[in-house]
Amino acid sequence: MTTRIESFDTTPKSQARVHDAQNNSAARPGFSRIGPIGTVVPVVVDILSASASVALGVWWSSSTEEILPPTWMTALFVPIVIVLFGVQSLYRHKLGRNFIDEFGPIETNVALAAVLVLVIMTLAGAPHTSGAVISKTWACAAAVIPLPRLFHAMIQKRLRKNHHFMTPALIVGSGTVANRIIERLRTFPEYGLEPIGLLETEGADEDSHPEIP
Repeated sequence: MTTRIESFDTTPKSQARVHDAQNNSAARPGFSRIGPIGTVVPVVVDILSASASVALGVWWSSSTEEILPPTWMTALFVPIVIVLFGVQSLYRHKLGRNFIDEFGPIETNVALAAVLVLVIMTLAGAPHTSGAVISKTWACAAAVIPLPRLFHAMIQKRLRKNHHFMTPALIVGSGTVANRIIERLRTFPEYGLEPIGLLETEGADEDSHPEIP
């Protein structure tokens, strides 16, 4: 038997039980759902940290280089970083992913963004000092961008341990596998999923988790 986890607002059947599950989750003290904010917050944090990196890189370069490339060219580093992070699924919720898992992809995409900006500057005929400016910007970004993500991961982990900012989840299936999934999610709230309903199939055991509709 296949058991899977689905978001309650996308399950195509058992609408009555889904409605009960929604009411059940809303009535639980200390339970809140973060929804799209879970994606918006990391994006905003990365935009701010990448912008700060560009500002630091330009300020650093202004004290060592006589001629600087146009500011708008250097500022291209910010959207390119965000796009690369999105392509690498760094804004997608994944079970068990922590800051250590993200650190490597973050540094790799920061370096790739710096290379792409330098290529654009070269093709656009920017001053020869562009390489030095982008190198300083990359060095600043490599140090600055991971720090807010580290703090965000620490705060998010603490909040989830207290069952805040969780995503409601439906367990589709029944039997031993479904029971193990429920126990796993309850034992490790760091996953960010709160089981609020069980869509049982044949062989259902209603006494396993009577508090879950």
